[in-house]
Amino acid sequence: MGTWLADQQWVVQEAANGREALARLQEEVPDVILLDLMMPEMDGFAVVAAMQKEARWRNIPVIVITARDLNANDRERLNSGVQSVLVKEMFRPAELVERIRRLVHTNPAAESEMEPTL
Repeated sequence: MGTWLADQQWVVQEAANGREALARLQEEVPDVILLDLMMPEMDGFAVVAAMQKEARWRNIPVIVITARDLNANDRERLNSGVQSVLVKEMFRPAELVERIRRLVHTNPAAESEMEPTL
């Protein structure tokens, strides 16, 4: 994914797990976050919950990318903090790029240079 996005001239930063992602948010707020739900140490659900508790992170667009089949309870847990959920095996790179473009262009806080973060 990072290669697809870098090819679009976007700055891509990665985090190895949820704790690292939250630590990076302390340093710099990205224009959009691509989030895997299944991460070591702290899963994506916990990251979304932590982001919702912090006022300056609440408006960061989040796209969840997961191989997991989400049930109604999972979707409810993500509902307030996630703009989109993509299933890994079912989306194309062009679809991801287009969703990011739409989110960045509709987010008034977004700047011209994006920094998607996992």
